[in-house]
Amino acid sequence: MANPELFGRIYQLTVGPAGSEGRRWANQAGPGLRIRFKVSKTGDATPNKAEIDVYNLSADSRQYLDSYNPKTWAVRLSAGYQATGLQLLFTGSLELASNEKAGHRASHHQGPDWMTKIQSKDGVHSYRAVVLSDSFGPSTSEEAVIQHVAKQLGVTIGTIKGLSKAKYNHGRALSGAARYELDALCKSRGLRWSIQDGVLQILPIGQGLDLTAFVIGPATGLVGSPERTETGVKFTSLLQGGINPGRLIQLESTYLKGLYIAENVDHTGDTHDYPWYTTVDAIRV
Repeated sequence: MANPELFGRIYQLTVGPAGSEGRRWANQAGPGLRIRFKVSKTGDATPNKAEIDVYNLSADSRQYLDSYNPKTWAVRLSAGYQATGLQLLFTGSLELASNEKAGHRASHHQGPDWMTKIQSKDGVHSYRAVVLSDSFGPSTSEEAVIQHVAKQLGVTIGTIKGLSKAKYNHGRALSGAARYELDALCKSRGLRWSIQDGVLQILPIGQGLDLTAFVIGPATGLVGSPERTETGVKFTSLLQGGINPGRLIQLESTYLKGLYIAENVDHTGDTHDYPWYTTVDAIRV
């Protein structure tokens, strides 16, 4: 039997210049506007992305979004359930905001629908723009270099595992795109890096975050039966914003049980229709 707490859909969407309040739309105090979304996250250096459709924004809100600057505006989407509250699904740079008419409503007296399409990627401007030209003296640690790169990317440090404790005897020079410097350092250590909602994490290949395993089973939102894959398992649950790439998953289904690491995560939802799911490709620990 599904957890009764996983009912009563709520969301909160904020769009505007980074660091400002921007414009916020939510349905916590009423039915709210209809939104549809798909958030796709990966455990590697590929930027995460979100596609969000919002129906029937006011003319003032549509005009506000028409003024967006793709270099400085940000998107933040949270969703969840009335009983358990909102969980962050995505935050990233605004890539596109466009308004278009989308047919007619059931009642023609209310006029045509407007659909606003919002597209966003996580850290994409940092990926493109940050070029390093820095040098570090002897006895500099790998962690210090990573902290410097993260600062240049404009992201915070999350879980960092697997770096060498040794220091550079002859110093270290960085020259080129920040992402390629991270690629080179991680490859030499058997690691991989990703940016998750503005947070840099570096993990050994095949290891997860040091968090309590997220239990997924019929009583905690599992939908249908998990499928075996070449590297692990794929499953769908009711929307679970707490599942991100790198999260440990304790799968408890009738035919498949075990500990896995979330690799690719998709959150999909529609406030006025059926979807409100999280789909996960996970690898065996």
